[in-house]
Amino acid sequence: MNAKLLTANADFYASALEDIAKAKKYVYIEIFRLMDDASGIQFRDLLTQKATEGVQIKLLLDAYGTPNTFFFQSIEKAGGEVRSFKKFKLFLSSTFQKNHSRNHRKLILIDDEISYIGSANITSYSLVWRESNFRLEHPITKVLKESFLNSFEYHKRYDIDTFENMPTIFYENFRIVQDAPSTVFQNVRNNLLSLIRIAKKQIIIESPYFLPGYKIRKALMKAALKGVEVILILPRHSDLRTVDLVRNKYFGQFYNSGIKIKLYQPNNLHSKLMMVDQKYFYIGSSNFDYRSFRYQFEIGLFGTEPDLIHLLIDYFEESQSHCKSFDFPHWKHRPGIEKFIEWLVTPFRHYF
Repeated sequence: MNAKLLTANADFYASALEDIAKAKKYVYIEIFRLMDDASGIQFRDLLTQKATEGVQIKLLLDAYGTPNTFFFQSIEKAGGEVRSFKKFKLFLSSTFQKNHSRNHRKLILIDDEISYIGSANITSYSLVWRESNFRLEHPITKVLKESFLNSFEYHKRYDIDTFENMPTIFYENFRIVQDAPSTVFQNVRNNLLSLIRIAKKQIIIESPYFLPGYKIRKALMKAALKGVEVILILPRHSDLRTVDLVRNKYFGQFYNSGIKIKLYQPNNLHSKLMMVDQKYFYIGSSNFDYRSFRYQFEIGLFGTEPDLIHLLIDYFEESQSHCKSFDFPHWKHRPGIEKFIEWLVTPFRHYF
């Protein structure tokens, strides 16, 4: 396997643009946010050029994350297909809930040969964020293509189907876990929970927005209490300050159970990763929060591939070198206004 773990958006964009420029058959992109800024213009213009060369271009964007569909007209005029997932609409009932289910998946697929899967959007706004994106030269691209085409076909779905259960795809030593909005079948969450419960030595998690439900919180604390090293690597400040305040509310009980909390300092950390016992891994689009698990279309790659594990071991070491450990005494004496906001917004944590 030829694999890279791209952690800087500038490197991710440069690598993807280079691969797209060499495409002969197709380029399929499914992404939450592809903005009309300097980074987005580079991708749009190259995709337009490839469409004029006869390369099949399919672009699936989320209408909330990427509202300016006019920006992509040149691709369509050149013969490419651009679809938006679920434009924002007013409903007679459940307006918030129905519009809250978004397509948060992130894939770039090229010529049945190259896959990008991970956390990054395409926008200059997040250019300096720390991300996690695997670039894989591997036959799994053909499998991911089928997942993309299914998503591309059903891009107008509005209803949250409580009992919708998207299939998990098994390929060699990988599992491609797909989620649709559902309060019953939360496939990514359940796969993460299963790995947490079998951990013997170590669990490392990175997530920009860390608001998992009771089951994951309980499993992590139980693992720590029985001697598993549990490390949470989170941004000191994410781009969503309200989420940080609700997240911070749980730090005390995590700390008291033995969980190590590391706060990433340089800028926003946007990666979505987990590694267990240096043997099992998860990488994908889903955050560790209610919103991703319950309301959004997500995709995650789970596996045991040694080459990828080695990349992740180095990655987590680098992440921790830029972190400061959670200061429990300082947290206990945080300002009263922070405690009040935590209390006020915690009941709405399912919707962040």
